Amino acid sequence: MKKLYGLIIITCLAISVVLVIHISRPATPLSVAYTLRSRVTEYDPAGNLVSEHDETRYVSTNGNWREVKTYPDGRQMPELVGDYERQAVFAVKNNALVRLSDYNGRPNQTRERLMQSSSFGGESNILGYEVLIERNGPQTTYIAPALDWQVLKREFSHPDGTFLVVEPTSIEIGEPSAEALNYHREWPVISR
Repeated sequence: MKKLYGLIIITCLAISVVLVIHISRPATPLSVAYTLRSRVTEYDPAGNLVSEHDETRYVSTNGNWREVKTYPDGRQMPELVGDYERQAVFAVKNNALVRLSDYNGRPNQTRERLMQSSSFGGESNILGYEVLIERNGPQTTYIAPALDWQVLKREFSHPDGTFLVVEPTSIEIGEPSAEALNYHREWPVISR
């Protein structure tokens, strides 16, 4: 009988831990699903083209996202993945998942907080979406509140005078295919 009570207590504790974990996360981590395609261009100090490639970010309402970089010759860079269930951002590299940072779904940002910040640089519109401009040192970002605070455009000046621009080319609203979001979850995780 004591074994049965012990088993019941352990089961109740396990269920409580699972409930606490699930209650602490929002039920819908993101409010909109979309595919964001961007062109990444780097210029030398004189303004001449150095390199360019395309980035595609697939974003699901379940909180997961996957980003793939494709170069003009067709080669792809190791992709990045935001895994909401694992609460992590991974680089997919050499048949492993390299943990880069924590990931908790939707950023904890508000329009008011950003607009009152000393880094606030104004408002604009990109591909039909209102964006708030944030300037932090050498980087300027254009953030779309309607897309769960996704950075749509980024400009970055390197100390050597080179300049990088990430500019969106299209945004398709809708849940990406399972294939577009798929990555090798079974691969070993390596902490950085």
